[in-house]
Amino acid sequence: MNPTLHSDSSKALRMAFFAVGGMALNHLKAIAQRGDVRVVAMCDLSEDALAAARAVLAEHYAPSEIASIRTTTNAMAMAGDVDCDCAFLSIPNPARIPVAKRLVARSIPLLMEKPAAHSLEDFEALLAGQRKTGAVVMVSQNYRYTPGALLVRRLLRQGEVGKVETVAGLFLRNHLKASRFYYGKLPGPVPFRIEMVIHHMDMVAAWLGASPERVAADGFRTPISWGVGDTGCDVLARFSNGARLNYHGDWSAASSVTGWNGQWTVTGSMGVLTWQGENRVCLRRRHADPFCDDGEWVEFQAARSEDSLTAIHTEFFTALHEGRMPESSLEENAASFRLCLQAATQNILR
Repeated sequence: MNPTLHSDSSKALRMAFFAVGGMALNHLKAIAQRGDVRVVAMCDLSEDALAAARAVLAEHYAPSEIASIRTTTNAMAMAGDVDCDCAFLSIPNPARIPVAKRLVARSIPLLMEKPAAHSLEDFEALLAGQRKTGAVVMVSQNYRYTPGALLVRRLLRQGEVGKVETVAGLFLRNHLKASRFYYGKLPGPVPFRIEMVIHHMDMVAAWLGASPERVAADGFRTPISWGVGDTGCDVLARFSNGARLNYHGDWSAASSVTGWNGQWTVTGSMGVLTWQGENRVCLRRRHADPFCDDGEWVEFQAARSEDSLTAIHTEFFTALHEGRMPESSLEENAASFRLCLQAATQNILR
């Protein structure tokens, strides 16, 4: 494939990648196609991963651009002196924390793959550093940007169901045979809730435009699971706008009942909304007279526009150009993170 040169690389944002394997490679593939961003540095412990990343960029960059990209296996060194306008960080926890701290201390705008941390101590340290320097830090919570989730948010923000009263969520996925996904990698209750449930809690917070204030949770391990810790949980939460959440999640269920987005029912003072996790959302409005039948179900179809990763990138880079903090900032992510982590470690009402 012939290289596709950036339209104006001299004015493009210069971006450094800290880790380029796994999910990070998906981000790299999407960003490589942008004309307003130029990858100038990459770091990964795996030389094979770096080679794969160079191959991805070679489809869009000229050979001279590829040759000029800095590559290294030393993340801390690169974080200390890399010349860039922004960075993407996907180094696994907890190894990412000192790297993130160094980048934030240098006020380098940072897009982080979720979860930001695995402990409240690490998260609070990052947040304190961000508040001190004012650096832009965005957490990549891509579920809130799926077309269906965006449609739910728009309908709720428009008041289609009135004041939201309750949100009920169900997430059931089957990974009983995927031992590589669990065995030896999920030692306790934190990973499922911080690695998976954080997606759904962040999505609900975005729908409601509110933060969780009170939470009770109970974790469990499906007996036939490969997991060595909690692989599911039940969450009850109350948000700052008065809405209540009832959530059941299990990624070691007997069968995959839902998609990754889950299944949701939102009830409000004027109606009810249902979403099965795809691009269709159904809405039924309540009749003002409680003795009359409610209205007919109305179906809304989400527009198939950009994918969720592209939406994240658009929000991040647009915020940098506009000089503002992006949606899903570290500060905004704090409430959802605390909900998941405190529920995971305490299992008590707070």
